[in-house]
Amino acid sequence: MDYQKQLKREARKEIDEIKSSAKFGDLIEFCYPIGYSHWAVYEKDGHVIHFAVADENKLMSSVRTYLQSAFPMSGDILLGQTKIRRMPIEEVNVPTGARVSIDNNSHKFPPSSKKDMRKRLNLLLNVVFTYDLFSCNCEHFVTFVRYGRAVCNQVSNQYFLLLLMPLIVFIFHLIRLKSRHPFNRTVQEMLGSIPEDLSTRAWLATTWKREWESAKSTRMHRYIQDPGDGVEGEHLPRRHWTLLNHLRTGVGRFKSSMKEWGLADSAACECGKPE
Repeated sequence: MDYQKQLKREARKEIDEIKSSAKFGDLIEFCYPIGYSHWAVYEKDGHVIHFAVADENKLMSSVRTYLQSAFPMSGDILLGQTKIRRMPIEEVNVPTGARVSIDNNSHKFPPSSKKDMRKRLNLLLNVVFTYDLFSCNCEHFVTFVRYGRAVCNQVSNQYFLLLLMPLIVFIFHLIRLKSRHPFNRTVQEMLGSIPEDLSTRAWLATTWKREWESAKSTRMHRYIQDPGDGVEGEHLPRRHWTLLNHLRTGVGRFKSSMKEWGLADSAACECGKPE
């Protein structure tokens, strides 16, 4: 127990040192006891951006939880999809005993300008990718952001592959990891679609609006013409805002919804009309 506490104190000290000295675009390495490293890009105010667990259903969450309990030294196990998230560095899920440090020296490339790094981060934040250990992993992401080149030293390390082979074989039985869209090519295509005279933020807003307008029309399209403009009433107290959205979407404790969910025998209100 004392040993576990000591490891946690050391990790806390390392994180505090990073938060006090790291600069935007620095690469943060979480070196696991088994020899594998997880990577993140330092942004600011103690926050990093990295490959994290994507939104998942209960079945996938249960499978991942089981794998992480079977392999406790692996940290988060990414299955199928990964989402690029921004979070406080201390909230990154790593196993006990992982060493955390700034490591800008493991990849022999000159760093890109801060402007280019910011452009790549803005483009990729909250994007969901198909995870691929060999062509689309956390190290590919951070090296692309910092250097403009997606590389992974760990995959080229034969010892590393030998160490992870039992886990790789087991996961291959559960889910297909191979991607037809390597990270470097996929992101270069995204960047190449941004006009030179348009900022990344403006391009994202334009793309979002175009996809919204081309999507199948729903009740929400009555109230939202441009998703970047916000929704009328969003500054109301939460209770009123929630009720307003129930009415707009038609989803709530209405008889029609209750009937659909099997919680009511009829969709009619007391007056006899559909509710």
